[in-house]
Amino acid sequence: MAQRSLKSRLLIIGALAAATVVLLLSMRVRDKVEDRTLLDEANARPLLQAIDARVDSLLDRYNIQQAWRKSWIVTTPSKKFIRKERRITVPSRFVSLDFNHDLSRELSGVSARLIASERTKESTVSMHIMVDDMIVETLVFVLNRDLE
Repeated sequence: MAQRSLKSRLLIIGALAAATVVLLLSMRVRDKVEDRTLLDEANARPLLQAIDARVDSLLDRYNIQQAWRKSWIVTTPSKKFIRKERRITVPSRFVSLDFNHDLSRELSGVSARLIASERTKESTVSMHIMVDDMIVETLVFVLNRDLE
């Protein structure tokens, strides 16, 4: 009986030690990923302003009214910049593929690239602007058939 109790205690101690190692390793990985994905807004400000200027210019060229645009900054609880998000309502005549192509061309001048996805059921198209494999801005276009 004592032998069995000792084995179970050793097994529990081993499992706790393994769990501790896994937890410590996951915390290290999380910290590295967080450091990589968080952008220091002060250092990135000129790049972000250049991207914003190109996006705003293109939205104006596509006759997207200011009232149809909403934007906000996504930050961590410690106020570190993650990305800018925009939700843009567009009329049915808006061709997202053309906008995607034009924006990709505009962003090549600031070493950024664009990735887009469409959700047909929600009538939305999301475009993610990436710099160094980090999303710095997301544009979500929402189709509104009432706008014309």
